Amino acid sequence: MVSTDPDFRPELESRHSGESQSFLVDQTHSLHPELQEPLWQRLGPVASTTLTTIISLGITILHVRNYRDAGQLYVYTTAYRSTVQAFIHVISTLLSFLWTYAVCSMINRYSRRRFGKVAVSLDHLRFWSALSSQRIDINLPIYWAIVSAIFVAAFTLPATIWVGALTPQQSPFNQTVSLPIAKTGNGSYPFLIDGYNCGPAPTYQSNGTFSLCPANHFSGSMLTSARTATPITGSRNHTKFDASRFQYIGRSYGVGSASGLTDTKWTDNGRSVSYTYLESGYNTSARCIYNSSSDWRIDIAQDNSKVKGLGRPPQTMPSVFYAHGRLPNSNWSAPEDGLDTNFAFSDSSGDRILSLGSHNDPDFDTYFVAVAANEAYKSLDKIQCQIFFEPTTFSVAVNVEDASTRIGHQGSAPDPEPRGLLKFRVAGAMDHISEISTTAITSVVGDALIDNLHNMQAHLKLPLEEDNLSDDIKLRAVEDSFNAIMDDFLVSMASVALTMPNATMETTAVVLENAVQIGSRLYIIATLILNILALTLVVIATVKEHYWTKLPMFDYTDLASLSWASALGSYNSKDLKDLAEGTLRHWNGDPADDVLRSVVARFEMGPQDNQIRVKMG
Repeated sequence: MVSTDPDFRPELESRHSGESQSFLVDQTHSLHPELQEPLWQRLGPVASTTLTTIISLGITILHVRNYRDAGQLYVYTTAYRSTVQAFIHVISTLLSFLWTYAVCSMINRYSRRRFGKVAVSLDHLRFWSALSSQRIDINLPIYWAIVSAIFVAAFTLPATIWVGALTPQQSPFNQTVSLPIAKTGNGSYPFLIDGYNCGPAPTYQSNGTFSLCPANHFSGSMLTSARTATPITGSRNHTKFDASRFQYIGRSYGVGSASGLTDTKWTDNGRSVSYTYLESGYNTSARCIYNSSSDWRIDIAQDNSKVKGLGRPPQTMPSVFYAHGRLPNSNWSAPEDGLDTNFAFSDSSGDRILSLGSHNDPDFDTYFVAVAANEAYKSLDKIQCQIFFEPTTFSVAVNVEDASTRIGHQGSAPDPEPRGLLKFRVAGAMDHISEISTTAITSVVGDALIDNLHNMQAHLKLPLEEDNLSDDIKLRAVEDSFNAIMDDFLVSMASVALTMPNATMETTAVVLENAVQIGSRLYIIATLILNILALTLVVIATVKEHYWTKLPMFDYTDLASLSWASALGSYNSKDLKDLAEGTLRHWNGDPADDVLRSVVARFEMGPQDNQIRVKMG
């Protein structure tokens, strides 16, 4: 009986009211709209899987089109990595929730439809409720509990897969750019004139000093190159003479001057990794021999060993020496007085004098350098070298990240400077360096050549005693030093061209730039398959079930709905009539109905039989 006391709620005990043949789901007719779920709830799974599928398809299209971003997305990804990752996790969780909601809704509707047709055990009810709610019910039979645990674990995967499909990945790409380099071929090096002219004046810029006479301004750097021309181990590393931070790994062959000078427009953007291009130049090589009949020699011009002056003892006054003679390509019919002569000052003995002499004949394309040395450098005396300039196409590979440049050979090429003035300058730089670097104390050129000779010994792991060295080893060391000087001279001249009008040309460079690509292919494919599969199943189920118009709103997974429906099921006919006439109106199974908010539940244990009872009203 229902009490007439307005403050009393009926206590409903669980008892059977008899067998019923009426089920919730009608096989043939749609329910009255008041008993159906709202349209947005019935089509919610379709909408959610459609949204996730569209997003997944969009990511797949971007991946197929090889879309990469080197702009703001790349900047944010690299500068705010933790924030981007947190944002990705939030978005992935949301998309996974939409997918999971759709699938679980289908499981829920399927089970509700099934339970509306047949009677089920409470274990079945628990099991399907656990699946619909994505929870593990340890009170289930062990095999059902294991299945529900596997199901819950599997539904954590979509979020992980979405993370892989959305996380920006480093994906460098190549792009073609235009790079100014020193002009080659006809019209190249227009500022060079006949003879060894050093005009115009050097150019001083923030990125370096550029001079037509590198031997005047960079003789110290060139001699350092000569001193370290033979690497003891690995490849030789040497820095460019300008103010860029770039260095060469191995020989430069006079190319690659653009690195750090004309490439800054796209190398300073923080994304460039490296770039490559082709450039014509000279494969310079010195081929040396010992020529005992060499005419290049050192004689004394003025002996000051007995001259008194400046308050110094006579033997400390420097004497004047000069180097002179003919080279193989000299005009041997001309009087020797007309030949070039190098002067040097030294102590009275003249032991520490070394002189380089060169004679260049552009008309016959022959270039020679000879070495004359006194006692301190006697192992280098009578060395004679022919200089070769082989026009070659080089590949220039610049690594922007570690500021290094590597040069490779690609084959023959037209003469980079057909007039021969550049070769004339390069070969003539040898004796020029010798003239300006010899002091009254020592020959800096001689010391550099000897130092590199020791490098060759260490490179070949030979004893350091110089007397044990073969002539071939000494000649190789000198060749390496001369090649290093010529390479540096050519790079310096090409760098000057980059600052001069009408002395540059454009070439094509391929730049490897850092960028980001959304997602990883494996995860993108996985998300697309999962979403298409879910969308297909949801649409088929929804259409097949007539958009769920035959399914009532009652949801057994809702605790309030199940409890109140169970309580109503325990009333007899008179209780139901009294209830309908009371303060509680009719309930149509809607879990959101206000009627459920007015119901209270009390958990009791019977004093007689210790049975747990839930009384509701």
